[in-house]
Amino acid sequence: MKTVDEYYEYHVNRKELEITDPKQYDLYHKFDPKLHKQKYIHYLEVVIDKNGVVHYAVPSHQEYLIFECCRQMKLSRDEVLKKAPVYDFLDWLMKQTDLILVWSDNYLGKPNEKQKETLQMLIDEGLLEIEHL
Repeated sequence: MKTVDEYYEYHVNRKELEITDPKQYDLYHKFDPKLHKQKYIHYLEVVIDKNGVVHYAVPSHQEYLIFECCRQMKLSRDEVLKKAPVYDFLDWLMKQTDLILVWSDNYLGKPNEKQKETLQMLIDEGLLEIEHL
């Protein structure tokens, strides 16, 4: 089983591959709004970090948050889960990681200015279907 650091390193390295063909593009590559629109129709499940960078929420929003929390806090998954409250679990994870969660028609979290800019880009690209932030 890979450690959190090994898993992170693998996905960071994979994200750096230069992909221009939508057929080769998948949820494990660096987010590209143009390629995303060509490959996926009415589908968006991502997180936006505090710097406004979009990451695919793989395998899910909750698991991505747990993974990031482990990485940032340098704790094991079990340690993070013991530390986390039972109620407002996602809110606690979002506060610990400074991530916001985004779907095709909604987002969850309180975005900072960079995250707001990225949300607006997703709206402008037609990937996030909400009227306003």
